[in-house]
Amino acid sequence: MSDCCLIPILSSQAGVCLTLDNWQQAGVRRGVYHLEALITKPGMRVLQEFSDLRSYTAWPGTIILNACLTTVSATGEYLVRSPYDGSVITISKKALLELIDHLRADYVVWPTTTSDESIFRHSTSQFIVPGINHFEDGQSLFYLIGEASLDEAKALLTPDSTTSIWVESDKPASDALQGNIYSSDGVFNLLEPHYRDDFSPLDDVCCCFTCQEGYTRAYLHHLLQQTPLLAQRFLILHNYTFRSLVACNRGYSNSGCK
Repeated sequence: MSDCCLIPILSSQAGVCLTLDNWQQAGVRRGVYHLEALITKPGMRVLQEFSDLRSYTAWPGTIILNACLTTVSATGEYLVRSPYDGSVITISKKALLELIDHLRADYVVWPTTTSDESIFRHSTSQFIVPGINHFEDGQSLFYLIGEASLDEAKALLTPDSTTSIWVESDKPASDALQGNIYSSDGVFNLLEPHYRDDFSPLDDVCCCFTCQEGYTRAYLHHLLQQTPLLAQRFLILHNYTFRSLVACNRGYSNSGCK
């Protein structure tokens, strides 16, 4: 029987709002780091001072490195633009592969446009996206970036398929940053004025830390405006836990993945 798993991007703007303990508290066991984000901060020099990516991040679970850099110069070099000062970092293919090999993530994600077979000479397991990836231990995985194509991917699998689907998504966390909250009645925006007098939980059936601790919509509405960083942490915890709860009913989850 196939199963699916939602995986957060720990290096995104939303992802770094939570501590690693927070993510584990939400049931997350696998996390994605984008190579592009790591190249801009902390930078290649700092990364090379650590023995691997795990020693830098301290993430105890499975580490997936998304190496889908799309901007390539006419000379075949990779270009990464810093979101901090707009500067462009130029990286040769050789330097890029050496960095990836040095980071030793559990999995590396490559786009289907990658044609250089030399990337497969490294010891780290490789994902080509989109597509089904087969491993020597008999494991078959379909890796997706974003939730939009999840239904199409599941349609490709037969009922007796043993292929797992891993879905890389920043949406629950990024939605929470904007105050867009998931509930059994759909998505609502907590910043709307009438929630200041709503003393119900974010969702009646959610088992997340935020709901179980009794934080109400009114309290979180106020907190999001007055202490946004703390509020966003509570809201991300809720969105990811709730998304996983719904995911279990649809056949895929994060907290249930081992």
